Amino acid sequence: MANKNQAHTRLAEAMQHRLAELQTDWVGIAARSGVSTQTIRDIRFGRTRTIRETTKNALDDALKWQRGSIDAVLKGGTPTPLPTERRTIDHSSDIEQSAWVLRGAMEAGETVYTAAVERLKSRLPSSDLDKVFSRLTDIVLGDDERHQRRSTSA
Repeated sequence: MANKNQAHTRLAEAMQHRLAELQTDWVGIAARSGVSTQTIRDIRFGRTRTIRETTKNALDDALKWQRGSIDAVLKGGTPTPLPTERRTIDHSSDIEQSAWVLRGAMEAGETVYTAAVERLKSRLPSSDLDKVFSRLTDIVLGDDERHQRRSTSA
């Protein structure tokens, strides 16, 4: 019995860690997997005798782990994350939108801005990040110039 409890403790810890990496919550995992939050809670805390294969596959998929990762953790191993998806921005409107999102994040404070930058870094290649930061600089300088014009005309 202690072995089962240890296995589920390891699974709960691995799932919690992955939740933080994906910047989501249990409701998001439930929505992606089609598994209820109550069932997820029961699995994490070892309140189920067995876990159906379809449920494990759905949770592996929602956690962006290779299928079989939940079984691996329960057997004392580690989950295998799927390769991260990095996409390239091909459209100037996407660069523009990303730059304006960062501009809004700047106004919300350093913590929000830092989180937004880290999220972009994890999703975009450096060449696209350079374009986004270049456009952000233009936006900020434009804001400063408009502010200066308003100040001198008043």
